[in-house]
Amino acid sequence: MSRKLSNSSSASLDFLRATSAQAVVIGHGISFCGVAVSLHQPNFPWMQNIAVVIFFILSGFLITYSLSQKNFEVYRFSHYVADRFSRIYVAFIPALLFVVALDSISVAMNREMYAYHAALNLKTFFGNILMLQDFPKLNIVTSFGSGRPFWTLAIEWWIYLFVGAIYFWMFTKKPTKYQFVILMFLSIVPLYNLLGGRGNGLTLYWIFGALVQYVWSNHWLSTVRLRYLIILFILTSISAAYVVLSTLVEYSPVFAFMLGLSLLLLIEITSRVELGRLFQASGYFLAAYSYTLYLIHYSIFDFLKISIGGGYGTFFIGFVASNLLACLIGRYVELSVTMKTKDLLYRHLNRKLKSSTPI
Repeated sequence: MSRKLSNSSSASLDFLRATSAQAVVIGHGISFCGVAVSLHQPNFPWMQNIAVVIFFILSGFLITYSLSQKNFEVYRFSHYVADRFSRIYVAFIPALLFVVALDSISVAMNREMYAYHAALNLKTFFGNILMLQDFPKLNIVTSFGSGRPFWTLAIEWWIYLFVGAIYFWMFTKKPTKYQFVILMFLSIVPLYNLLGGRGNGLTLYWIFGALVQYVWSNHWLSTVRLRYLIILFILTSISAAYVVLSTLVEYSPVFAFMLGLSLLLLIEITSRVELGRLFQASGYFLAAYSYTLYLIHYSIFDFLKISIGGGYGTFFIGFVASNLLACLIGRYVELSVTMKTKDLLYRHLNRKLKSSTPI
């Protein structure tokens, strides 16, 4: 069993994920509503793109951290897939249905202003359920309707499966020919996005997060004094900000690597510092619906732009409505339904594994 995150470190990661989700909402909001033009391209980096980079780095850290905490005498690849399925799909399916409903209203209100007719069909709907949006070279489907952020889910999903297959089939035993063929298929999206693809290397950024977990869990920074860690964190964060502000390129391996260093230092610092209960509670509360917020906010802004136009009023309404609806839907779905789904899948898998075990 490897090093465990402290409560303060967990709260910091929650808060980082939550604020990144809010940055996506603000970034898309100012773009939709035509406000605060100094806060987006060509004057300022797209904050939503920066948030996506952070999401993938965080994902790499959290998935590998989760694996490091498992007891592999009882935890199998099927359990890993159940975990990832519960996390991704339990919130994604309601969000997909939400987009169906809201986009249908948008089309009925103003068909000419609705911009996603080519992606509002059953083929794209089921293609998104199968995570085939923007699949390399096939060009079968794109993100469904106004659910433009859905493209990142497909990349994340295939990275999950590919990493899990490598971990369970390659590191622990020699894969069978059947497993090797599956592994080759699962590698298509992650390898395509390793150094290019939409996002210019999101798989690489995910790997940076995994490396952060490896360095941190092996106590490589444990001998460095706290004050030096804080100085390094400040310098690294300023350097990362300088890189993205001077280049206006958010999807950059250099920028992502520096963000990874900042994350490593943040986790090490917060493992030694006790943060207040209010901060911890706030981070947990906001993070509990951040995934749903990420999924549905774009459609809400699109609907508002069609129905009432742009401007600061629309931006404010969209920001508040996105958070309220995401909180109402997401806190129940992401916390309660996800856990119940995972428990149900685990019971089924454990019964199946038990029945297949020789007496």
